Amino acid sequence: MIAGIELNTVDVTFQGKGFTADQASHESIVSAQKLTLDHQFTNGQCLVLLRRNVENALTLEVDPSPNAYIKALNKTGLSAQGALIYYGDDFTYLGNDCGYELTHMIDTDRSLENVAGVVVGLIRNNESTPYTWVFVDRQQLDAAINYQIAEVFGGVVQSERTIKGLMLNVAIRFMMKWQMDSQFPFPVDFSHYNALVELHQDLVAKCQKERQPRSTGPAYSTRQYRSVKNHPSSVEALMGELASPETASDTILKTFNPMKPVIPEVDFNEFGV
Repeated sequence: MIAGIELNTVDVTFQGKGFTADQASHESIVSAQKLTLDHQFTNGQCLVLLRRNVENALTLEVDPSPNAYIKALNKTGLSAQGALIYYGDDFTYLGNDCGYELTHMIDTDRSLENVAGVVVGLIRNNESTPYTWVFVDRQQLDAAINYQIAEVFGGVVQSERTIKGLMLNVAIRFMMKWQMDSQFPFPVDFSHYNALVELHQDLVAKCQKERQPRSTGPAYSTRQYRSVKNHPSSVEALMGELASPETASDTILKTFNPMKPVIPEVDFNEFGV
């Protein structure tokens, strides 16, 4: 068990065969358990990932879950709420200040393949409505997730539940990078949040170093910290200060064609393991 998660309930596939996390190497399980204790992760606060290392051994790793990021934000007087948006949703993004409109039908296909994007709002302490929003579309999500698939997983296919959790993480980190760069001129202690981001970056860097031990210098550094921002799409246009002069535009209304479905706001607890 890791942070309250039964390892035999975390499943993956590799070359068409199914595996569970309890089949990972004993050394990697012990290391992951120590890491969760160091970061005081409890149930729902980490994602259990499986990968193949350079020796082709099934290895267990942990990444912060959306719940972990939210708990860290709570320590700064902030919180977040969000939703997975699916193709077929009647969804309109109204801009960073206004949020979105979303109407759903009960027959919406909520599979991983049908995810169209993630919308996240940031809430100040003692307020109930987010003061700013960001929408990360599927192109941006795929850029970030596929990068992690290539650099970390070594051909192991994570469960749909895990990938959805990683998608939520991408949106939260994107939101916070933008906010921390532009919206917090007053002193705010983001040390707890930054520790989780560092844990995520260290995981990617460790896997890159293992597979490419000679990769050093600027090129390696760029690969290590590559993020969703490196891939232009509608997100860049939505962020006036992040968009280049070539891509700057008025606020985009991001609308997906009917079937007219909708999802309620995501309960981040659903994606904690």
